[in-house]
Amino acid sequence: MASRITLSLWPTSLDCVRWSQDNLIAVGGGEHIAILSPDLKEYGWQYCTFRANEFTAAEIALADPLSSSNFSPGEEISMRHVHALSWSPPGLLRFGRCGLAVLSTNHVLSLWGCQGRPNVETNWTRRLIVNHTLRAFYSARDQDRLESESQRAERIQVAQRVRAFAWAAATQDQSSRPVGSAPHAQHYLLAVSTEAGDILILLVRSPYNIVFPHHKDWDVQVLGTVHLRETDSQPLQNGHTEEALRGTADYLAWGTWTQDANGHTQTAPLAYIVNGQLYCISILLDTSSGAPQASIKRHSNGLPLLDSEVSMRGVLGFVPDTDMLVAFATDRVFCIDVSRKNEHPDGMTSHELDDQWDEISGLAFTQPTKGSTKVHIATHLSSASAITAMLALPFQDHSDRVLPAWQDEVNETRRVFGARHSIGLFVAERVWGIANSPMKDHTITAVTMVPSDSVAYLTATEQKTVLTISREVGLDQGDVVQSYLRLKRSAPVTSETILFSLQREAEFDSDREGIDLAIEVAKEMLTATNGHSIPTPSGDSIGSAVRYIRHTLFMEPDVKWARLELLISIAYNEPTYAGSITEVVFTRAVDTVLSLPDQFRTGGPLSKKILRAYTDISQKMLAQADTSNGAAAEEFEETCEICNDTITLESVRWARCRSGHQFSRCALTFIAIQRPGISKQCTICGTQYLNEWSLPELGDPSNQGEVVTMDEGQEEEDPAASLPAAPEPQRDQAEPIESLARIIFAAVDNCVLCGGGFVA
Repeated sequence: MASRITLSLWPTSLDCVRWSQDNLIAVGGGEHIAILSPDLKEYGWQYCTFRANEFTAAEIALADPLSSSNFSPGEEISMRHVHALSWSPPGLLRFGRCGLAVLSTNHVLSLWGCQGRPNVETNWTRRLIVNHTLRAFYSARDQDRLESESQRAERIQVAQRVRAFAWAAATQDQSSRPVGSAPHAQHYLLAVSTEAGDILILLVRSPYNIVFPHHKDWDVQVLGTVHLRETDSQPLQNGHTEEALRGTADYLAWGTWTQDANGHTQTAPLAYIVNGQLYCISILLDTSSGAPQASIKRHSNGLPLLDSEVSMRGVLGFVPDTDMLVAFATDRVFCIDVSRKNEHPDGMTSHELDDQWDEISGLAFTQPTKGSTKVHIATHLSSASAITAMLALPFQDHSDRVLPAWQDEVNETRRVFGARHSIGLFVAERVWGIANSPMKDHTITAVTMVPSDSVAYLTATEQKTVLTISREVGLDQGDVVQSYLRLKRSAPVTSETILFSLQREAEFDSDREGIDLAIEVAKEMLTATNGHSIPTPSGDSIGSAVRYIRHTLFMEPDVKWARLELLISIAYNEPTYAGSITEVVFTRAVDTVLSLPDQFRTGGPLSKKILRAYTDISQKMLAQADTSNGAAAEEFEETCEICNDTITLESVRWARCRSGHQFSRCALTFIAIQRPGISKQCTICGTQYLNEWSLPELGDPSNQGEVVTMDEGQEEEDPAASLPAAPEPQRDQAEPIESLARIIFAAVDNCVLCGGGFVA
């Protein structure tokens, strides 16, 4: 893997790098956003850059300038640069992918998503404008205030400005998530700080739910409101209004969800900074009634977590899978256990920043297989020489200090820049952000370089940002698999992430001993994690059927072992270790589907077709196992759409009619894929599947309610526009909600062979 990537953009705000749970990297720079994805076949990186500052009149309505007291340069005259960005938990977009929330300097928060391969610029489109919901919320509030229409419009315009935001972690209990599968949150919560002095807890609903297609449109709902004036304990001073004193929250950070005994209520801490003071509240999410409801519990009786004399700054971040919050003051960094700060003497530790006066530009965490979690601190101007760039948790003032690998990469980038421009070491680095990989073993930093002894005259074409990707965890042979075992089940990772780390380890240790040790560790891992009970489909619960299929196809020891063995063989280029993954998985899939209760094996024509295919495969496997059994079931047949000839089931991987037309079969339904534009494929092994969002029987909610990002009157360019139109299903052909087709597509959100994600 390449350790340095040069992008043609220049960041304009700190903390501009994010690494998603599905192994994509986003970098914000001025008017553009760069998306990087690892090339798992060529051992390199693919990336694209798209413009994020263009809005249509439908997205941001044209308005007259506000009065001088409410005038905002960012809102009215800025270039709408990228101010902050953050990935959502997996599952918000198609095929379980993450969405990208982007806050622009005009105080507009939008959600971006990808339809297709992430390295194609035109595949990234804006899906949602969160400010529309905020405007509607503030329009409905305080309607009885005595004010003119113009005053009310101006008040609402000011109130809906977004100052900061943060995604909550996945709310679902992840104990049953499969190896190599990303978690899909049941509910996607977003905390948003507004100019009105509120923190709003928002519920974001996407239209991508194949089983419960209740939401045909993107939807945002306000679940709760935190009024920041209630946290301001200081008395009013002469000459200051209450509005001026209460301030707004400039930094937000969510902690990890914990579930109560009844399984209906989950709690997560939310930390924020107001007027330099650090506060924390708990968000309680109740799902017992079906519709989620949020309530708020304050910590420390609503008072700041630290003394009022301590002025907080910079970014916030919770240590993964804990309630420990890392926050920065002017000269110290604090690690606060928000769950027991007032009850335990070890609830807070701190460490000096060694006279680093520049701004904190990012925060990252790594978790080695041995030892404690490390926190990586990037500063804007002094990262190359800072001696507190990496600290072990909990903090100790006299602990041994080890320089991180990313700091060496920054210094090496300085030397390369100085040699290229013949200025020696007269180079000043600017670190704009740092982020860690989902497995907490790699970090990425965004760095720019300028001369330190003269003025830098750079044109737009000369503005470059260097991304350095370094392995922070000192891995021994097989340590990647051990790292995966060490990861808590509340934060499972995708197969793409596992393969990425395995390939990086193979670069340092490609001999046979490393492979054998990795496989032995994998066997121990599967033995250690084989303690989960198999969920049984019960009653009319579609969710229980989905969990049952998901568990048996992804969580059983033989399937997990075969899948992880395949990833190891790909990483080390050892095809002999590919094993019998196809036979194991396909046999398990057939047995699982046919063992479902009768009420889950019904549906429309598509479900009946899938059931016939599964039944035929089952009979043929039984016939191979028992040659004395001469009973034969009705053979599954399809019709070739080219010549109308018959297609028999000769193979589970390919289909062929009697005239010789050959097609790939869907690895999940075993139906022949006969038309272009209706398939998806695994990003790792390339296995073909039917794309459920392109099947007319299941419908495609993405065609409705998406925000269009084109100029007015311009038609959207659809890659499938030149393809023949899919036939519209008749009323009796549409799949009902409780159908086999919807259940299996909802259960299998990753490749059944290697666990990779899908791309259409």
